[in-house]
Amino acid sequence: IGILICGRFTGRPLEVAGGDYDRVYTEIFTAADPEVDIRFYYAVEGDLPESPDECDGWIIGGSRTSVTADEPWLDDLMDFIRAAASAEARMVGLCFGHQAIAHALGGTVGKATAWTTSVQPLILKQQPWFPGGLIPLQAMHEDTVTKLPEGAKIAGYGTSCNVPAFMIGEHIFAIQYHPEIGADLAEVLIDRIGDELTPTARSRALASLETPTGRLKMAQWILRFLNDQREKSVHH
Repeated sequence: IGILICGRFTGRPLEVAGGDYDRVYTEIFTAADPEVDIRFYYAVEGDLPESPDECDGWIIGGSRTSVTADEPWLDDLMDFIRAAASAEARMVGLCFGHQAIAHALGGTVGKATAWTTSVQPLILKQQPWFPGGLIPLQAMHEDTVTKLPEGAKIAGYGTSCNVPAFMIGEHIFAIQYHPEIGADLAEVLIDRIGDELTPTARSRALASLETPTGRLKMAQWILRFLNDQREKSVHH
């Protein structure tokens, strides 16, 4: 599985995570499947795969950068997403990655009225790779998908976000949330956002960290999707 790193931790989040984004992705996905083989590409530094078939599937990760920012590495990332989509390579987007896939393929992304930083009650629709249902996950976003690309279908609901999850065909799955972020890391990231949150929003976000999340289950479902491991049909 190829994971495209689209941001960097600095300061306290780096200390609490015990490393950068590659560390938190490795921890959650190896917990989901100890046999998983992960290769990292630092897209934020211009390091991208030469071809969409270089790995069996792709994960586009999180970032503090907006997908609409004027940064050269973003143009290259969008080109890769379009190439991967054209090749029908299996691809998952997480938060920024969710927005990047939508933006690259003709959807639109815009700034919300405020940050969403709390655990959100995502309800995923049943898919061939996982049963769906309620799976609370950590949110950490200011931008949201405001219009889906052509051919995309909403794949989840129940959160404060209009497009919490979507799918395109059977090769693209994107969610607005962060299975890689646990409560300790979420707490310092909420503090990092700091003045951009109202006192009420900050209190609500910190209180929500007591809600157990389904981050490990979500990581397992993502890997099932990327490996095209379908649920066995149940006959009555």
